[in-house]
Amino acid sequence: MLTALGFLTALPLPRREFTAAQLARSLIFFPLVGLLIGGLLLGLDWLLALVLPPEVRAALLIAALLGLTRALHVDGLIDCCDGLFGGFTPARRLEILRDSRVGAFGVLGAGVWFLSRYSLFTVIDEPWRLVGLLLPPVLGRWAITLAIVAFPYARSVGMGAAFKEAAQWWQVGLATLLALAVCAACIWPWGGLGLIIAALVTGGVAQFCRRRLGGLTGDCYGAINEVVEVTILLGIVAIQTLSRGN
Repeated sequence: MLTALGFLTALPLPRREFTAAQLARSLIFFPLVGLLIGGLLLGLDWLLALVLPPEVRAALLIAALLGLTRALHVDGLIDCCDGLFGGFTPARRLEILRDSRVGAFGVLGAGVWFLSRYSLFTVIDEPWRLVGLLLPPVLGRWAITLAIVAFPYARSVGMGAAFKEAAQWWQVGLATLLALAVCAACIWPWGGLGLIIAALVTGGVAQFCRRRLGGLTGDCYGAINEVVEVTILLGIVAIQTLSRGN
């Protein structure tokens, strides 16, 4: 759990280099890290609601999320937008992914991500706000565990390749049980539907990355997390809107 927290968050923990085996064992706890992130956002939102309107709260929640995660997954999304759409061959796309500079597609991807997050955070009301802040981080990080084990890695060497090789399906199974328990607690009895949606989105994004790159990379895992989170938020807002109509 400490390895997962140190890898996925900017919380003030003792920092050290992680081995591939340690990272693979920590996959089990990725959904719990997501739950902690969601809980911190929820607590901050409750405090901000005492003095600030939803629009300002939404902007501050986004800033808090980026700070809590060191923008790790958003950085992966931006790099993926540049790499997947900015090259004409898998080799060139992988080269672009390694480039730390941000191109036009990355800027566009970041803009869409920010607008989506901001608008969704703004319109979610009680009682759906609790679900909307807790559930997406859990399912997004569970999706990473699924993507790591279920899909091939694009490069044959490096930390990511060793991480992928050390990860096992039983770790995904335990992470799935944890994520399912959180889903059920948040939206009984329909929580399992969120897990299914997250799995479908993960499969779709991963297959697209695989066709464009020949496999997945660490940036792809980050992109999958963000796409899953936004999709789950969209679903929650849709349910909220339908419930109002009834």
